[in-house]
Amino acid sequence: MKTITSRDIELLNNLAALQISCGRPQSSLPLLHLAFKLDERDPQTNYLLANAYLRLQEYENSAKYFDLFEKAKKQHTSMSELIMKSIVQLKNGEFSEAKNTFMSAVTGSYPT
Repeated sequence: MKTITSRDIELLNNLAALQISCGRPQSSLPLLHLAFKLDERDPQTNYLLANAYLRLQEYENSAKYFDLFEKAKKQHTSMSELIMKSIVQLKNGEFSEAKNTFMSAVTGSYPT
């Protein structure tokens, strides 16, 4: 039996990203959940899960995976990632947090 490698997870994530970018976030979920099962700490998998659930308007799931993404990520969060986080917070009714996150993105004062 073949050993699963990080390359396999990367391929699953790439296929899922293609589904999301083509407007089919629901189709990305089986690929992403398989990748997640293989490595729950993979930042790209968690980011894509957060993105897919955001597009499906499942904001609690999106927030869950975005939190996992931030915990797994080793470098600063980018502006586009902070904007996505602020949208998730806004949709979850976390207005003050959403404003602060958005302002961090705009001003470039990224939290560590």
